[in-house]
Amino acid sequence: SHFITANLLPVMLGNIIGGAVLVSMCYRAIYLRQEP
Repeated sequence: SHFITANLLPVMLGNIIGGAVLVSMCYRAIYLRQEP
């Protein structure tokens, strides 16, 4: 139980934060590329 909470929680938070950063960077790159 401690192993799951000690490892799953940081990994899940890291995936959520990393995914949000990655998606926002991709959208930003596409948006900046479409500007004249």
